[in-house]
Amino acid sequence: MDSSASTLQIIVAVSEIAIAIGTIALAVIAVWAIRTEGKRVRLALGADLVFRLDERFNSQDMKEMRQSVARNINQSPNLQSPNLQPVLDFFEPIGQLMRNGVLDKELVYCMFFRWIHHYRHLAKDYIANERHNRPQIWEDFLYLHEQLLPLEQERSRPGASLQPTQQDLSDFIEEELNLLPLPS
Repeated sequence: MDSSASTLQIIVAVSEIAIAIGTIALAVIAVWAIRTEGKRVRLALGADLVFRLDERFNSQDMKEMRQSVARNINQSPNLQSPNLQPVLDFFEPIGQLMRNGVLDKELVYCMFFRWIHHYRHLAKDYIANERHNRPQIWEDFLYLHEQLLPLEQERSRPGASLQPTQQDLSDFIEEELNLLPLPS
């Protein structure tokens, strides 16, 4: 009887260990599933937000502002457009949201890099002057530009300059000028 009691105790102990290991394994799987689902939800919400931001960027009001900025650039190289600040300001929360991991860098790159890059170069003196008096202004816009540049470098031909040419900037201005029909 002693050996059968001892065997029974061993079987019970092994069973308890197996149950504990199974419970731990299930807990690990549950944590992994929750994290994976959380990432998917965050990505889906970020994508939805980027598409809503794109709608806003291409809204009638924003196109009018962008067109006004392009018109002013064409008329005066020192870029003193009253609409430049709201255009640059549009990108500030995008930079902040990307910095905090809410928005996917690749998606932001695909949707907005072209404008971020060209406005950054067209307005570099204006931005520098404004930041001289207010160092925090457009901090997230500049961060956004710097974070997206490596993605542009990866997609560019080897050795290509990331500095837009004067022709690139002129073409960009022309496209912005033609966003909306000019009033008759």
